[in-house]
Amino acid sequence: MEKIYESLPHTADVKLLVRGKDLNEVFERAAYALIDTTVDINKVEPKEKVEITVTGSDIYELLYNFLEELIILVDADSKVFSKFKVNIHQENGEYILNAEMWGEKLDLKKHNPKIHIKAATYHEMEIRKEDGEYIASFVLDI
Repeated sequence: MEKIYESLPHTADVKLLVRGKDLNEVFERAAYALIDTTVDINKVEPKEKVEITVTGSDIYELLYNFLEELIILVDADSKVFSKFKVNIHQENGEYILNAEMWGEKLDLKKHNPKIHIKAATYHEMEIRKEDGEYIASFVLDI
């Protein structure tokens, strides 16, 4: 199986890197990486669908807002996800992300919690296109 994400060295927090054929795939993989950093994503069953929409003035703000929304869903609603479908488009100069995510209620015994993520950050965030693929790296505050 293709590796979805990489953990990069960071002194105090978690730094992740994802690659994809387009921005949609990169954001899907960023969501996967965030959830897999939080719990064992292989134990999350895609039982229920949750839809969210986030916006940003640029792709950096869009990624930040998307990651923050996921963190809120995990922390406030006790939801975890294992399947993601993202659609990003621009409208009136603003980026809009519509996401469908499938998962279930967090079960501490079943999902094997790993690291509690407090927040997304802009620190060392990078999104670029290189050799025909998109690459994003970001730091999560733990």
